[in-house]
Order: sequence, then C-alpha cells, then structure tokens
Amino acid sequence: MARFFSHLQRSFTRFGYSVRSLISANSNDEMPSEQRSSRGQQSSSLTTDSYYQYELVSNILNLPRSTGHLCMITCPSNKLIFSATPITFAHFSAFLPIHTSDDPNFPVFGVSWFDAVLFCNQLSSYMNLPPYYHIVNQELVRCDQTSKGFRLPSEQEWEYIATSNNAYTMNDFHERLDDYAWFDSNTKRCMPVAQKKPTPWGAFDLCGLVWEWCDNDYFNPQEINLNSKSRAMRGGSWIDSQFACYVHARQFDSPEARSPYVGFRVIRSV
Repeated sequence: MARFFSHLQRSFTRFGYSVRSLISANSNDEMPSEQRSSRGQQSSSLTTDSYYQYELVSNILNLPRSTGHLCMITCPSNKLIFSATPITFAHFSAFLPIHTSDDPNFPVFGVSWFDAVLFCNQLSSYMNLPPYYHIVNQELVRCDQTSKGFRLPSEQEWEYIATSNNAYTMNDFHERLDDYAWFDSNTKRCMPVAQKKPTPWGAFDLCGLVWEWCDNDYFNPQEINLNSKSRAMRGGSWIDSQFACYVHARQFDSPEARSPYVGFRVIRSV
C-alpha cells in the first residue's frame, strides 16, 4: 500500500487540466481466482447477466428496489474492493431520490460530492457495515478511518486501479482510447456504463464517460481533509477531449457542485 502514498512524480498543465501522477509503480499482481459471498451478495461468474459479462473475481450486490446489480472487484492485493463501473442511476435510486435519466444504466450524474458520500453511507448500512462518513452538515464531514464501509477513493487509490497491469498507460493509449472510453470524438451524449473494454482488473469507464469524485483535496492530495472546498475529480468525461481523459488528468470543484458530467464510483477497504 506504500505505492498509494509515494511522492508526486510529475506535474504539468495541458489544455487547462492538471495532469499529475500520484503513484510510482504499476501493479504486476495476478488476478485472484476466488469469489466471495456475504449478506446481500451472491457469488457469480456473471454469465447470467448480459449487462456484466466479465468473468473475473467479483461480488454482485443485490440492491433494494433496483433492476440493476452493483458489481464489485477485489484488488489482487485483497486490500481494496471497488465498483467495476461508475455508480449508475439504477444503483443510486435504490437508496436516494434522483432525477430521471434516459437509461437507468447511465452513470449517475448531477450529484454533488455530498450526495456521493451519503450514498456510500446508505450502501454501507444496507450491507451491515459501519459507515465511513459522519455527516454533521453540508459544511462538516468527519470519517472513521478504521471503518470498512463504502467510501470514495482517494486519487492515489483511483490511479492505482486505473494503472493496474499498465492499464491506460501503454504508449499508444490515445490511439486506442476509442476502445476504452467515451469522449468527444466518439459520442455526443452520455452512454450506458460497461460498453467499452475494461482494465485487466475488470474496471470499466475509468477514463471518459463521467469525471469521478475523489475523497481528497485537490491542492493537498496526500492529506485527508473532508471539509475541503476544492474536491478532486479524475478520469475526464464524454464531453471532453482525449487529453482530459488521460489517466493522470485532474480537475476539481466545490463539494456542493452538481454537474451533468460528474459522477462517482465506490471503494472500501477489507
């Protein structure tokens, strides 16, 4: 896990976006072969659900009042579990009210950082996990770092997942970006999740589609400051150019902001 907290490698600005590597090493770990199950989960090879045909290790969370399942991937290190896709409208509406979309499998957008945090707590409660966040009000959020509940990834964790087994970091990635991401050259609207190629660990849409909220402050990414007014985002969106979808591209906004180009995925420690 030390790779999460290595010194900043490089920093430069391209087309208005800060582009910075926050980790120093890519993982060469092998994919684990075991599948797990627990309350509210079913072990599955994913062959019965055409929406997820990825057959690597995964947990399928059956959500209340939802036609979709939340597919979770276990890192080979077994230290993290993360959602295979951005949270969708189907996932989000299982717990919290949200405006309608053209497709329940679109990534949820128009949600603030606070909305994302609240969803994490709701999902934790449903799974009988202690909540990671303690939301005092819209100005004050605390966290329990010992909790195994769901949360947003730090930028270091997000980048660790995105660069697993050299995913999204190959020399010709921008020539192959169309295989992995939705961006301004291949779509003029939002698209459903999991339509492009996944990373070797089974993560979809880390680049393009929607920017993803992260837990840390943009200007001090190594510090935990849940009351920052400059909340970091990663990954780019469908309206952005290929340069904003570069794996090290960063952006920020206030935690109250709601944008049609920003969503999130969840993660938890194990």
